[in-house]
Amino acid sequence: MADFYTDREYGPRVREIMTLESSVIRAIESEVDRLLSHGAFGRHFPTRCPDNPAVIGNNSDQFWRTAEGMIPGLVWPSDEFHVASAEQVFDLLEFCFNHVAYPESGQWHQYFQHHHLSFDVGRGQAKLRSFINDLFERNGVGYELDVSGKVVRLGAPVVGDLALSTRFNSGDEELDTYLKNAVRKFRAHSAGSTLDAVKELWDAFERYKTILGEGDKKTTADDLLARMADDGEFLDRLRTEAKELTEIGNRFMIRHSERHKTVIKDDAHAEYLFHRMFSFLWLAIRKTGTGGKASG
Repeated sequence: MADFYTDREYGPRVREIMTLESSVIRAIESEVDRLLSHGAFGRHFPTRCPDNPAVIGNNSDQFWRTAEGMIPGLVWPSDEFHVASAEQVFDLLEFCFNHVAYPESGQWHQYFQHHHLSFDVGRGQAKLRSFINDLFERNGVGYELDVSGKVVRLGAPVVGDLALSTRFNSGDEELDTYLKNAVRKFRAHSAGSTLDAVKELWDAFERYKTILGEGDKKTTADDLLARMADDGEFLDRLRTEAKELTEIGNRFMIRHSERHKTVIKDDAHAEYLFHRMFSFLWLAIRKTGTGGKASG
């Protein structure tokens, strides 16, 4: 990222903003326009030389008609009456990543006064990704465009990094499915995906209580805790934490959807619960040796 005065003086901004300010959207609009003006989408939406099939630029009308068809409700560029949602902008970024390529000038056509173009896909995608991630970092946006061209949330530091890098192999296929789904939904950028990730983790928690041997859930849960720590004081803390996590799952609309359950409305609260439960399960799998491991 470019080295700005404010970064040197105050350090990088915390990446915690989960919406897109109008200034960020305008910067993205400007970058897409710049790419179109340079023919960067000509590989998939070509304008061709009148004299032969060589590509000389991109067809902007074709590009936007396709983008608007693939992203329902998209109005671009935004104006005072229509402002694209963050989800629509993220979809547009992924659409652009899938179609962008760096245009390289080749043969000069003297009569029509233009170059024939070739395209470097990897270079084009890397330059787009670099611009978007610099823009998001400068503005404290908690998302990034990853190497595969997907917009993913960063999550809070430390636990978020652990969640996104952990590979699960607990030895129980159903448990691993819950955990992998939880991380996938946590990384998603759709509305409500964090709470959906929390629900997957609580299902994993309940599943984990049942796979450590014979007996009822309370017996196997006690066995789980005993394997997580042999120190009396720390074991007591884990018992308290497990009890509170169970109570949270029962009182809030996580495991059950009855009318009297408390709804989690704040995405930051859902993210906190994700980190809390993920930490517990990561330790459980790491310490209990259920036939596999959680590695990060």
